[in-house]
Amino acid sequence: MKRRNFLLKILAGVSLASCGQFDRHIFTLSSKDKKPLEVWWEKPFYPEERDVVELIFQQAEKRTGVKANITFIMNDNRQALSETHNQILGDGFIPDIYYGGGSLKSLVPNLAKSNKLLAIDDIILPLESKFVDGVINNVTYKDSDGLNEAIIAVPVSFNGVYIHYWKDLLAAINHLSKSPAIPTDWYGFWDFWKQNQRLAKEAGFNQTYGIGLPMSANTSDTGNIFNLFLEAYGVTIVDELGRLVLNQKTQRERAIKALTDYTSLYTEKYVPPDATQWTDADNNIRFLNYNTLMTANPTLSIPGSQALDETTYYKRMGSVTWPNGLDGKPLKSVLEVRQLVIFNNERSQQAKTVVNSMLQDSSFDKLIEGSQGRYLPVFKSAIESQFWNDAKDYHIMAAKKTVEFFRQPYAVKNKAYSEVIEKRVWSEAIEAVALSTVGVEVAVDQVIFRIEDILNQVS
Repeated sequence: MKRRNFLLKILAGVSLASCGQFDRHIFTLSSKDKKPLEVWWEKPFYPEERDVVELIFQQAEKRTGVKANITFIMNDNRQALSETHNQILGDGFIPDIYYGGGSLKSLVPNLAKSNKLLAIDDIILPLESKFVDGVINNVTYKDSDGLNEAIIAVPVSFNGVYIHYWKDLLAAINHLSKSPAIPTDWYGFWDFWKQNQRLAKEAGFNQTYGIGLPMSANTSDTGNIFNLFLEAYGVTIVDELGRLVLNQKTQRERAIKALTDYTSLYTEKYVPPDATQWTDADNNIRFLNYNTLMTANPTLSIPGSQALDETTYYKRMGSVTWPNGLDGKPLKSVLEVRQLVIFNNERSQQAKTVVNSMLQDSSFDKLIEGSQGRYLPVFKSAIESQFWNDAKDYHIMAAKKTVEFFRQPYAVKNKAYSEVIEKRVWSEAIEAVALSTVGVEVAVDQVIFRIEDILNQVS
């Protein structure tokens, strides 16, 4: 499929939703239910994605008779987002439906404990076999009494962390007709970018660094990317029962090595010096300006931003899977699921009817394609479709391979770990070490103390 044609196909697909992939059980509400739903939606990255969000709600209105007022929530201002979440957790105004990424996921356990979310097992479980393995576990939480589990969020999409690089620049500085092969072993992989930084400087690319990894607590990307370093070094933070094990000697030593490895890329000057100040978009910007040879990102937004420039998308830019861990085995991605929740209020049944109609009519699949493939679809039938299986699309092929092996987030085993993510405990440690505020061992001990404190308080 030509990437430039994707939006027209999406719009047509949503408009022809009567050809959905499931047996349809959609009910139209009576005239007394005509008050619009209040929907808060994480602000889309692309205008086309926003168009599809609005369209799927318009289509849902035609099927159910329920209107929706959509408010797009900014997610790149940490303080503003925190104020929004405090409002929801407190007694402030709450929406009927809320969709978001990692910031919402860290909020959900607290909302579940306070019984603010509607259990939706009845609309998710009938479709359980149709979902990609692992996503249902991501949206299953203990209820307010802590005894029973319920599905209280709709899985909309999922993602891993992906690596992108400049094929054309690598070929040029190595005096080759095409990009050289990238090593798959852990140390060889990172040494490859260090060596090519030196070649880039020798070729006159003085503003180009080999590696574009964030070192800042201002972006959630830092913690998401560092998770792969922890995986590479075999670090386990909580066990299968949700108990903290990072404080054990072996795990602590591995964490020290992982943190040393990550931050040394900065202290040895293979990462741009302002990486300790980056926000979510900055690694994208630096990479797209050829200031870094490679970068990692928790979505496919970087190649997606070039989808209409086929030369750049297919020929200049490349994507590659992560190198193997120190044990020589493929790394396990941390399966992150983007979720939609329905608040437990007088409008919850109407909201559930709308969401169910979207599930039945494949609306979320079209939404994911509308995001230019930034995320992967949660339904098996969608991920097997033509859009996700274009052999010439190296970016999507690499993304699918990246998430082939995965583990569940620690927040699935211990819901309190979502607070660790929200507070960006690892990211703050990384920034402190990169700026030489503290040493690595002290930083790891501080992380252990903070995680233990959070788990004890929230549990």
